[in-house]
Amino acid sequence: MQSFSSKVRPGLPNPLLRSALNSPQSGFLEDSPFADDIDHLIRCFDKTTKPRFRNAEEPQYIKFGSTRDNDAKYNIRFGQLKVAGSDVAKFFEPSINCIIKSVLDQRKTSHSNISHVVLVGGFAASDWLFTKVQEGLSEHGLNVMRPENHVNKAVSDGAISFYLDHFVRTRVSKLSYGTFCGTLYEETDPEHVKRKANTYTNLAGELLVNNYFAVILQKNTQITESKEFRYSLVHNTRNVKAISVPFSCYRGDLEDPKWKDLDPDNFSQLCVVIVDLSHLTLEPLTSHKNETYYHVKYDVVLMFGLTEVTAQVAWKENGVEKRSDAKIVYDPDL
Repeated sequence: MQSFSSKVRPGLPNPLLRSALNSPQSGFLEDSPFADDIDHLIRCFDKTTKPRFRNAEEPQYIKFGSTRDNDAKYNIRFGQLKVAGSDVAKFFEPSINCIIKSVLDQRKTSHSNISHVVLVGGFAASDWLFTKVQEGLSEHGLNVMRPENHVNKAVSDGAISFYLDHFVRTRVSKLSYGTFCGTLYEETDPEHVKRKANTYTNLAGELLVNNYFAVILQKNTQITESKEFRYSLVHNTRNVKAISVPFSCYRGDLEDPKWKDLDPDNFSQLCVVIVDLSHLTLEPLTSHKNETYYHVKYDVVLMFGLTEVTAQVAWKENGVEKRSDAKIVYDPDL
């Protein structure tokens, strides 16, 4: 089975409800003695009106007070605020549209045919939300369903099921993953010439263009638990005991994000892989500045699996590939 690989987390109706209650145009609670009760009103809406709402033609009631709380001017009677069903329906519209758009966007990039959509989580208990999403997606040949009971428990149950059964065998990467590095400068390459101001000379005296994004895992690639993704790297370094390889992801829309300057705001660093190659027998070299350095060739091997990323470093000894585990350090601020 292939998973969708992505969850849709629509906004709840609460912000629109809060805005309506505060808005002079809506006439709900502007200048009402109950205007200070908006937070409590929203909590009551979440618990009762939101999950029970089914018909936009019928008025809805938000019970928030006692039978002594009355204000005919603001449609408050016996502690209940009366709201037109059409207004409540508007509170749901952004969430419904978000779900439909997200599902259709994900289907476009899927590697296999998608025929069913499952709504889970507490918000899925809303009959109005379920009906409207079902109507919107059925036009595109999609069947929408939800658990019959305890929809808010379905996510945790699914996590337990995955751990026990591994029912989901493959998923699809949502982002592109890779590392920034220098690439040998070529005078015949217009992309290199354009970035000549961003070049540097390494210890071997070679001219390189900085901030080249070497993609290891392309967006929309199918991932299995055992599939490996690797990239060959060359380091001219003074220290082979702790070589750091930072890994980043690209969240933008470019199909081939080769350079950081093409869309800098959509790159973000995820982690750093620490590679220790001090056990290798390497010949010391002398740089153009008379400094001792080592020329190291190796592959970083990443396994994205289905729950976490693991890393290894691979190299050749007498034509035979050797491997060892690499350490992954995550930035606590990311």
